[in-house]
Amino acid sequence: MRFLADCADCGSVVLTADAIVLTAREGQSTEGTFDCPVCQRVCTVTVSNGAQHALVARGAVLVTPVPPTADDDPLTMEHLAELQRLLDDEDACRLLLDGAA
Repeated sequence: MRFLADCADCGSVVLTADAIVLTAREGQSTEGTFDCPVCQRVCTVTVSNGAQHALVARGAVLVTPVPPTADDDPLTMEHLAELQRLLDDEDACRLLLDGAA
């Protein structure tokens, strides 16, 4: 089954459901993201609940982001400094790339 969606540059384009990634956020409308088959631009559209169910039933991927919790540490300058130190350390990079860490 094919669906019509709007690209800001190309207008209406025809898509299959599996070309659309749906992002559902609690208390907000669902967004559909797809690559325009004409210009390859990444497009985002608002999707109604009825359309969401129809798209998922026909192969669209539904993503539900996990909201951060109070236990999640914010990224700090110390984290970035540690990352830079590891990137500058050839042995540490080799361990990370080899999957040994």
